[in-house]
Amino acid sequence: MNTEINFLEKQPNKYIAPLLFGIVFALLLASAVGVLMVQKNNAIKSIAMEQETIAEMESLLLDYQSKNAEEQHLKEVQAAMTIIEESSFPTVALYSEVIGLLPTPGQMIDYDLTTTDQFVIEAEFEAIEKVAEYVAALLELGYVSDALLNSVVNMESAYQATLTIYIESEDVVEELGIND
Repeated sequence: MNTEINFLEKQPNKYIAPLLFGIVFALLLASAVGVLMVQKNNAIKSIAMEQETIAEMESLLLDYQSKNAEEQHLKEVQAAMTIIEESSFPTVALYSEVIGLLPTPGQMIDYDLTTTDQFVIEAEFEAIEKVAEYVAALLELGYVSDALLNSVVNMESAYQATLTIYIESEDVVEELGIND
């Protein structure tokens, strides 16, 4: 029988430790790269979703602003209409009322509404008594506060009279309404 005796020491593998560390490092590096790639993809998806949300919000905001601008414009128009209606004066109705007191509309020569508190009439009358009757008829109107006869000129066949009529504008609006 032959026995072998080896007096040389068995040397452990010198490359096992660096090889294990290399494999562990490679696995850790691969897992870190994988995690970073997943996070990058999630971040890209999240950014894309946020951009879509921002686009939708901007669209909704523009719609809201346009509706709000329309509502604001409508309110401004309504306020302007209210102001116009409050300050409206029944010029046509007043003219019709004043010309209706004359025997014929052709007698009116001139009508000038200088302010909302007075107007001037120039008309032709057959006789001076007709001027007096016309002034009396004007004074019977509820909104006429005074009538001033400025001048009466005797023309060939008629009298031409100029009258200044003072009125209460609030009463005119109450009695005659506003222009339509």
